[in-house]
Amino acid sequence: LQQSKLRITKLPSIPLNANTTGTDRQQRPFVPSPRETWEMLALCSSTYC
Repeated sequence: LQQSKLRITKLPSIPLNANTTGTDRQQRPFVPSPRETWEMLALCSSTYC
């Protein structure tokens, strides 16, 4: 519940499409949403880092 609340509070500055489509995410300036931050942390713990 806390994660979804954080995402909702951040959404006004970040389009919903940026959270789902990889192309939009690459084209946008690097401003990760809370959801993307959790995804990056998960990827970091498994592969990238």
